[in-house]
Amino acid sequence: MAKTKEMRTFNISVVGLSGTERDKGAQGVGKSCLCNRFVRPLADNYFHEHISVLSQSDFGGRVVNNDHFLYWGEVTKTWDEGQDFTFHVVEQTEFIDDTSFQTLRTSTFMPYIKRAAVAKVVSAEKLMYICKDQLGIEQDFEQKTMPEGKLNIDGFILVCDVSLVQNRPQEDQMRFLQNCFTTLAKTKKPALLVATKCDDAVDQYLREARDFASNRRVGIPLVETSAHENVNVDLAFVVLAQMIDKSRGKSKIIPFHEAAVRRKEVLDVATEAYQNLVVRTVRDYHDTWNSVSKKLEREPDFQHYCDLLGKMSAKKLFRRHIKKLKEEHQARRQVEYLSQLPRALDALAPSLDLILDRTWPSVQNILQRQDQFEEWFVVLPEDMPWRESDHVDSMVDKRIPFDLLEMPEAETVFKNHVNKLQAAQKKERMKHEFRRLLEHTGHVLPGKPWEDVHIFLMEEESYQELTEGEKIDIYSYHQRELIERAREDFQELLFEKADLFARLDPHEQISHQDLVDIKEALQEESRYQALARLDNERDVLLLKHIGFITCPSKETCLSGPNCMETLLQNAVDTAVHRPTSWNRHSQWMFDPNASQLNIVILGADGLADELANEIKLQCNEEEYTLDGNIYSLELRPIDGDVTQPMSSFKTPKFTPNGCICVYDSVESLKYAQSSLEQTVIRSGTLSIDKKERAPFQGLPCAVILARNSANTDKDLSYLREEGQHLAERLQCPFIDISSTEFFPNRKFQEAQIQQAMRALVESFRHREGWIGSQSIEQLMEPDIKVKLSTVCGDPYNVELPLAPLLNHQCCTAAPEKPSTLIVETFLGSCKRRVELRLTSFHSAQKYRDELVHGYILVYSAKRKASLANVRAFASNLKNVPVHILAVTESGSVNAFFTNDVEQVLITEGNALADQLTAKFSTTSSQFQKQTAVFTPFFKECWEKKESTETAYKRQPSSEDEPTEREVWESTFGRVRPPATLPKPSRVPLPRYSYDEAPQNYNSDEEPPPYNGEGYHDNHHEEHLLKPSQVRDRQQQGRGWIDNRLYDRSAGRQDTTRWHENVLYNQVRPPGNKPLPPGPKPMIPAKPIRKIKSIRGQPHGTDRQATTDSDSEYNSSLERERRDIYNRRPTPKKTGKRRVPDNEGSPPPSRGPYASTDIIRNRPTGTGNSPSEDSAGTGDEFPKNTGLKKKKSFRKGTTKRRDATSPQTSDTDAISPRPAGRFAPDSAYQSDGDDEERKKRNKELEKLERQQRKDTKRKQKEEEKLKKKMEKQKSKTKPFPLPQQKNLSGNYFGLPMEKIVQSEDNPIPLFVEMCVKYIENEGIRTEGIFRVNGKKEDTDLIRLKFDEEEITDLNDLQVADGDHKVSVNAAAGALKSFFVELPEPLIPHSVHDDLIVAISTKDDQIKTRNLREVLRKLSPVTQAVFKYLLEHLYRVSEFSSDNKMTSENLAICFMPTLMRPDFSTFDMGAQSQKILLMDNFIRLTPQIYEDAGS
Repeated sequence: MAKTKEMRTFNISVVGLSGTERDKGAQGVGKSCLCNRFVRPLADNYFHEHISVLSQSDFGGRVVNNDHFLYWGEVTKTWDEGQDFTFHVVEQTEFIDDTSFQTLRTSTFMPYIKRAAVAKVVSAEKLMYICKDQLGIEQDFEQKTMPEGKLNIDGFILVCDVSLVQNRPQEDQMRFLQNCFTTLAKTKKPALLVATKCDDAVDQYLREARDFASNRRVGIPLVETSAHENVNVDLAFVVLAQMIDKSRGKSKIIPFHEAAVRRKEVLDVATEAYQNLVVRTVRDYHDTWNSVSKKLEREPDFQHYCDLLGKMSAKKLFRRHIKKLKEEHQARRQVEYLSQLPRALDALAPSLDLILDRTWPSVQNILQRQDQFEEWFVVLPEDMPWRESDHVDSMVDKRIPFDLLEMPEAETVFKNHVNKLQAAQKKERMKHEFRRLLEHTGHVLPGKPWEDVHIFLMEEESYQELTEGEKIDIYSYHQRELIERAREDFQELLFEKADLFARLDPHEQISHQDLVDIKEALQEESRYQALARLDNERDVLLLKHIGFITCPSKETCLSGPNCMETLLQNAVDTAVHRPTSWNRHSQWMFDPNASQLNIVILGADGLADELANEIKLQCNEEEYTLDGNIYSLELRPIDGDVTQPMSSFKTPKFTPNGCICVYDSVESLKYAQSSLEQTVIRSGTLSIDKKERAPFQGLPCAVILARNSANTDKDLSYLREEGQHLAERLQCPFIDISSTEFFPNRKFQEAQIQQAMRALVESFRHREGWIGSQSIEQLMEPDIKVKLSTVCGDPYNVELPLAPLLNHQCCTAAPEKPSTLIVETFLGSCKRRVELRLTSFHSAQKYRDELVHGYILVYSAKRKASLANVRAFASNLKNVPVHILAVTESGSVNAFFTNDVEQVLITEGNALADQLTAKFSTTSSQFQKQTAVFTPFFKECWEKKESTETAYKRQPSSEDEPTEREVWESTFGRVRPPATLPKPSRVPLPRYSYDEAPQNYNSDEEPPPYNGEGYHDNHHEEHLLKPSQVRDRQQQGRGWIDNRLYDRSAGRQDTTRWHENVLYNQVRPPGNKPLPPGPKPMIPAKPIRKIKSIRGQPHGTDRQATTDSDSEYNSSLERERRDIYNRRPTPKKTGKRRVPDNEGSPPPSRGPYASTDIIRNRPTGTGNSPSEDSAGTGDEFPKNTGLKKKKSFRKGTTKRRDATSPQTSDTDAISPRPAGRFAPDSAYQSDGDDEERKKRNKELEKLERQQRKDTKRKQKEEEKLKKKMEKQKSKTKPFPLPQQKNLSGNYFGLPMEKIVQSEDNPIPLFVEMCVKYIENEGIRTEGIFRVNGKKEDTDLIRLKFDEEEITDLNDLQVADGDHKVSVNAAAGALKSFFVELPEPLIPHSVHDDLIVAISTKDDQIKTRNLREVLRKLSPVTQAVFKYLLEHLYRVSEFSSDNKMTSENLAICFMPTLMRPDFSTFDMGAQSQKILLMDNFIRLTPQIYEDAGS
């Protein structure tokens, strides 16, 4: 059996030139470095320097151990083919004493050459040498002893240094090598020549070494090495080992240069890998080596690099990378600062005037003095450059370091800024000159193209300097201005020619000749000729104006949002309110059952205390007797600042019921006025704030003028006049000085005090009656009615002419009457209620047939068209008082003498007033505080009330017009009109003088019961009822004709008392009285059936809580009950009874300038009959009425209807009619007409059967749809809706098919409203659809829309007083709409198809696929989804501002529109759906580019 060969250990001795510096030169030959690199090759274990000069103690240490050789230790090397070599390395050297610099002596000292050839080295306990730092502190290093204290040398490495060394001639080294080799050869041991320091070799020395090795007498191998570079070091020892053991083969000796190249390649690869590792790991130049090296310890590339080059080299490379990062960061910040510098210069030096002809350093000083300097620049400490400061690292503070401006690049930016300003200035100058050129040249006319103009401008400098695009843009803009100005001027011309259009009959069709006549009248006007090139547009404007004049409305008003109807309503809504002092639970409301009176006495200079003492003298133990009643008095005299707690009206123990204001001089009067203005009197400055503007507004008051002997007659007259004016502002009595002289030295008389106390008590009782005993309708029943009309488009604030009314102490908004005010003021000796309806002139025609006691016509003194409209309107006013008000914002005097136009218009307005025998006035600078400015006119209207009503009643009628009885009977048949309602009570509040006694008035008498002939007025007044009033009364909540008033039993008297009748608990019509009763009805009627309206409130309930606006939500039945004027009866079925319908439509609208002396009764179709919107045939009236058919202004054809033909519309066929209705001609039919009745009964029964079939069919369809929806819900698990309170259940949460606007526009109104608001008000809002708005605002939007109070979010006022809700709130409301849909907008059934559709990367194929899937949706869903996508695409176009890209929008809308199942949340599936929504939004233009898609 073959014996296994054991691994052999090679003991190598390294020898070379050694000794003192004189022997070996300034440096050694590299024996220690060669041994160090071979035994410990790692870079961190390799030491470049080793020491041979030692102290005696180090020489005697265990490492040297008094020997002249070093034991380097044991190492194992793996060579080619997996061979392992184990070496023990010994270095033969010669140590020098550090004191004598002579060779240290040992007990067995031998010369170096002889010692180097020793074949066996012995040294007991000798430790392995590592580095020079080991000497003396051996315990701190690894301790390893030489094996057995001895080694048998197997071979020698003879070292030859081929580098240039000072003080060492090469000949000496070669001589040493020759001698040493001769000695080594005697040992018969293999020897190898190693050339060291070849990386710094001298070629001659290297050639000599080669020659020496190749010498025939030497003949040993030569290996060229470099210990520092670790080149061929291992090769030298392995070659020697192979020489020792021939069986280990023979390695090829590689030349140094080739080996160095290979070594460099290894180092480069390792360095590149490490650099890449550092770049990937280190991104911040603030990172430290300690933290980074710990992260890199486990990285192979880092370890490999450290093994080859060491950690110090790795650290250097890391620091180099950190420095590079810092320089790059500073360079980036410098670029950012320099890019920001132009914007800073634009903000701080926007004009050349500030910086022109100045040096850059001086401009820097100017910049520092600007207010916005700190917004753009930051000044750092002087000793800290901006590159080294912490500011350069700040990502929040991006201001420019001020010292950066010292750089040449900053000065270059400044020069560019100056050049830019100069170029822009020149450009603007050229543009301005070009615009002026266009304005002053006579060749530019409205509508004239640029091609026809530019040839006249080519020689101008501005033309030559501007580009063609800039010139065209300026010309286009100038043309738009010219055309718009010409349009406005032409429109103003049409308004100024109001008399020209007043001749048009709104009920007749406008003929071509009419247009020709109008154009001929206007053709000489320059404003007409200005649109000669735009004759089509001019004709459109003319026709539009004629259409508006003949059929005016707020929606078609040519003033748009500045329509006076809207502005007046806003003024009433925002500036008028009912004082809280009028509420039943007001803190100062007097309880009539109580006997305690708390009175504030307000007076300066001791007057308050004097009056309080006088009142106490009239009391008996603080009890005051008045008109047989005893009151307990508590008085609070005040003569200080009422805003301070010490002089406040109210204290914790005192709450006032009334106030007595006393004065006797100018000073005390001023004190009273200022104090009352801070507490009681409404402010003279209008505000939109609906809160109480005076803390004690409405507090009952009385004003007393006290006697003062120092006053002259002139002073007394002035004080009396001012006191009366103050009493008018307070709407309270003014009590003058007593004329009796019983006690001439006393300031007050007992009669004055009694009158004041009586006035307060009467005010208490009146206020209590106002609040408690009367309904709102009775409360607001006016004494006179006045119309205040304004012209749309007038250039003044609408609150200016209304200021005296809005600031009136007793002005409130009329309930259930839009744009209507109720003013309580003294007219004569009593307080009267004046109803003022605020209208525009174009809307005044709606009320021309109503009883009006006066007109206030308002016009602007700056606008000719305004006065022209007033003149045209007033020309037809007869037998009614008129007040013309000219509005001048600067005051009448200033306007008259400083403005020629206003002077002319004021003069003409005054002349018009003289012509009409009307009052004329102008606004003044104090107009807002003149709350009694209209009082004289109201008095005139009150005084002429009887004559006005008489003239109104006796208006002439022509042959074409029916009598009132005929209109009544044609409308209602021979049905008895309702009874006269009781009048509301009137409690007069007189303005007492000292000797006047109060007059008690009470008219609360119960009317007599119905006696079979109808109710009659107690005072035998004639009933003032016109046909148009029949229409108006039908439009107020429930119709004022109600058969429940009367017992239908023949000949039986109604014993129900008037206050017990149900109708009197409903809304009663104001003012007008009914006609005398007609004959009793022929057929008794059933009670009206109660149905539910859209809002869910049954009809027939108490209507007091229903406003006028609620009528919009009534059902078709409720609407049809009001349309009973001049309409052909259509038989309907209600229940099982045949009840003919007698509903009609109101008279047509009339032009604003039509005469009030004519009552036109032209039928128009506004109901639900087939003749709706038709001109009428004339058969709508019964034959006995005597009405004639006239030509209609409306176009279109109408079908003649037979009087007996039971035609119905689609709506009529399914809408039940209320019982108790009669055809207008039913009263004229004989009881024996059985055939006609049978025929109608059959037709009605047929309609009833059809109605039942339609109802059943509809129910079946609804049940089928419901089952289908439930089945679909069971298949898919929908996204759980948020658990929140549903604020509006009538609209939100319904299927979209039920809330579409129309067949042509299927977009829900709420979606359209929100989208328009978002795009108009804030499409650039950052974070829209992501950032939530206020929840209360979102809920308010939904609530107000569901109540149908808004259709435009611009009309919505939020709770904090801001006029507009936030865009985020609107966006949240829009999302909540889609969240609450019963089914998601994108059904679950198409989700998988949509995901497949976007699986391709080709956008064209993707778009085509998405179109195919979308076609599977319902038409309504497709339309809504398209509308929403187009909106989201427009939002994404502004992503640079709102930060909402298509991806961000997809993240926000995917859960809303697709409702994924989050209970089994799959991140991948949700990501796909988000990607789907992103594709939808991004590809919206391509998806819908084809109209048919």
